[in-house]
Amino acid sequence: MGCVGDDFEKQNLIQLAQSAGLDVKYQTHPKLTTGRCAVLISSRDQVRTMVASLGASEAFTADFLDERDNWGVIEQAQIFCSESSNLHAVLEAIRDTPKWNRGRPRIVVVTKIPERTTVATVDGIKEYRWKKPSKVIDTHGCGDALAGGFLAYLALGKSVDQCANAGLYCAVENLQQLGCQFPPKPSYNG
Repeated sequence: MGCVGDDFEKQNLIQLAQSAGLDVKYQTHPKLTTGRCAVLISSRDQVRTMVASLGASEAFTADFLDERDNWGVIEQAQIFCSESSNLHAVLEAIRDTPKWNRGRPRIVVVTKIPERTTVATVDGIKEYRWKKPSKVIDTHGCGDALAGGFLAYLALGKSVDQCANAGLYCAVENLQQLGCQFPPKPSYNG
C-alpha cells in the first residue's frame, strides 16, 4: 500500500507488481505525481547522493487503510513491511499493535546498508554482516533488494538465517548492477 499520482509511473508500478504476482493497493492523489528518486555516485570514492521528490507518497492517509477492501487485506496479511524514515514510530507501532496471530511470533528486521542487518525474534537479536563487493556500480535500491530477498524467503517458510542470507545476496547483487535489477541467472543457492 502507498500513495501515488494519477500518472504513467502509477501504471508502471501496478504492471510491474502484478507481473511479479503482487497484489498492490494504491491510494491515488489527483494533483501530486508519483515519487521519484535520482541517485548519483562519484566515480572516485563511490559516495552516494540521493535526490528524491517524494510527491504523492507523502500524502498517504490512514483513512485509506480503513476502507473495507483495504482493511480486509491487512487482516489477512502474514508479512508487513515498512520503510524506516521514521523508524522509532514504526517500532513503537509494532510494539503497541495487538498481535492478531499469536501462533506466529513477530520478526523485526532493521537494515543499515552497507554495515549490517539486524534481526530481532523471540529467540533474541542477531546481526548479519556482509562484505562489500569490490565492484559497486549503483547503490540505488540496495536496501529494497535486501528486504525483498528476506521477505521472499520468509514467505517460503525458510529459517531466519536463510532469509537474512538471501536478503544479503540480493543486496550485494544489486550493488553490482545498474539500477535495481539482478543478473539474468542469479547464482544464489540458499
